[in-house]
Amino acid sequence: MTADSEVKPRQAAAGPPPAQAPRACHGCGEPLGAGALFCERCGAAQPGAPKCPHCRTAAKVSSHPELRCICYACGAPRISVAARGIELSGKEIRPLRRAREAWRARLAWRIGGAFGAAGTGFVLLATALAALLGVGIVGTGLGVLVSLPFLLLALLALARSRQRTADVVQAIDDAWKSAARDVAEQAAKPIAAADLGAALGIEEEQAEGLLAALTVDDELEAEVTDQGRLSFGRPVRIAADAEAPAGEPEAEVEQALDEQAKARAER
Repeated sequence: MTADSEVKPRQAAAGPPPAQAPRACHGCGEPLGAGALFCERCGAAQPGAPKCPHCRTAAKVSSHPELRCICYACGAPRISVAARGIELSGKEIRPLRRAREAWRARLAWRIGGAFGAAGTGFVLLATALAALLGVGIVGTGLGVLVSLPFLLLALLALARSRQRTADVVQAIDDAWKSAARDVAEQAAKPIAAADLGAALGIEEEQAEGLLAALTVDDELEAEVTDQGRLSFGRPVRIAADAEAPAGEPEAEVEQALDEQAKARAER
């Protein structure tokens, strides 16, 4: 058989590419939905899942009545990210840590307040019983004086606890506003509250509140779509050098007026 008569291998006919197998959890093998960051069956984190800024664990978040979302592993406040491709800038980490510190400080003050209230009640009760047994005015007065430090501790703890609560609320708001700002900046077009809610895994009402707060701070600009819904995008900034050119200098204007007056006088 000559070289010209060699049989060449027949190329396979072109066809549609083979269908990709659905993604499965690396922990339990359960099929995963498109873009899923955690397994719905076993809760295992999938590649690309965000890590907790406190414990650095890729764990799920759970809802909290005050902290909104907390890490399932360490219990510290977190920002939930429900969509792939969303990268937070890291500016939310500092307020999240402030919220955790304020939360712990409030717990300590609450314990101190409970101790002060219990001490006050115990001393006053003992003083009242002693007064019934006839210890006299001096003994009763001493009992009241002994209870004053406990009472002052309880009142101080109550005031500090309320302040720490306000600090927690402010820090959590700052963290979520930072996350909402990051999502809006990464969006290719103005986003609606539903888009932000889907990206961060929060209710649309909460997302609308975050966008409204950023609009008040002049960090986002609201506009009405053709469908009559609100969308939010970065405001258009006009640079100082792009302003309209100023008019003629005052001296040139006065000179032109003088020339016009002279021309009318010569007539």
